[in-house]
Amino acid sequence: MEINKNGNNENTIKQFPVNYNLRPKYYDEFQCKAQDCKVTCCAGWGITMNRKDYLKMRSQRGSEEFNQKIKKALHRIKNGPSEDFYAEINCNENQCCPLCTEEGLCSLQIECGFEALPKVCKKFPRAENAVYSGYLEHSLTLGCEAVLELLWDLPEGIDFVSDELPQSEKMIGSCSTSSPNLYFQEIRSLCIDLLQDRRFPVRQRILLMGLFLQKLPFDVAKVPQWCIETEQAIQSAALLELSQGLCQTTEDMTKKYVAQNMQILIQPALNSKNSVLEEYHKKLLSKFLCHTESEEEENDGISINLPFYQQCKKRFLQTFGDMEYFFENIMVSLFFHYSLPILSSKEDMWKEYVGFCNLYSLLRFVAITSCTEDGEQPKEQLIKAIVWIAREILHSRETNQRLKEIFFENESASLAHMAVLLSE
Repeated sequence: MEINKNGNNENTIKQFPVNYNLRPKYYDEFQCKAQDCKVTCCAGWGITMNRKDYLKMRSQRGSEEFNQKIKKALHRIKNGPSEDFYAEINCNENQCCPLCTEEGLCSLQIECGFEALPKVCKKFPRAENAVYSGYLEHSLTLGCEAVLELLWDLPEGIDFVSDELPQSEKMIGSCSTSSPNLYFQEIRSLCIDLLQDRRFPVRQRILLMGLFLQKLPFDVAKVPQWCIETEQAIQSAALLELSQGLCQTTEDMTKKYVAQNMQILIQPALNSKNSVLEEYHKKLLSKFLCHTESEEEENDGISINLPFYQQCKKRFLQTFGDMEYFFENIMVSLFFHYSLPILSSKEDMWKEYVGFCNLYSLLRFVAITSCTEDGEQPKEQLIKAIVWIAREILHSRETNQRLKEIFFENESASLAHMAVLLSE
């Protein structure tokens, strides 16, 4: 969608106002945990900024100790991939921002105030995006433990709220009249309603959504009828019968499920030296890949420790139950945050759907395998694991793109393969 303040859009036919924001209700409840955060966003990954923020940070002055920290902290990025990658903060030997105090607070904010922070530090984990529905949407990413704790505390599910934008933030949007995006709000509402339909397990809801999206016509004149028929199908008793044959779990499917997720976890792109959970990652891989031959199961070229996974799953279910509402909240949050479904083409729509299925599979896998016998409190370990996956995948363009390519290798983009990913 083309959007600007003046409404000067080329090659468009339909224009519409963006006068309201839309956000999950818990967005307004978010508060940074600061020094109480177990997985601080000030460590474990690169902190990049644009030229304006770089120059602003260089000009900040405070105590002599602070001035020396600022001087050493900033580093120009030559030939950065975009204007937001003009400079970065050099992490210290603990892979932490050098401006972070021993108490876990930001010395830049302490000495110079909140406005001195670069945009990335001000906004994280918040995001905003103008979409085809005519809303400016606000969301929170999963790379923050405070966000996951909010989702944990919503057993009744996610509600959405909206109010009018300030006049200065209102825009004009436009969309080709030949694009299904004309009906983006109707299509996405149907998808989110299905993701929150508690007649079915979450994995079945995701697979049912794929069945309906496969039938979505890209002839825009036929989309309204698809919306009517899909809503009727979702409400019908026949859908309950159809769902019973979906996402069956067998031992062979479990092996394929574990192997698929292990293939993703051993990708070099996910073995970042900056990962705040690197030790957890190493420990998990060692328990799966280094074991006695009697435990070995060969599947898709990966040797997996299936008994270890089964033990973790047993502990997970004993500790948390199935946690259906939590995974529902995670997937609804992701669906909203990434403005899904993507309707630029049928191919793009399906590619993003496949990525969505794989994210569910991987997030559930790391949640289950976080339930080891040793270590921290189970809830803390589970949240750390999901934060790690979110930061390593959802906040890395390169990793995200590489994993999407993997998902489409070896004919793994079919709905039948999605049933394997959604079998656990």
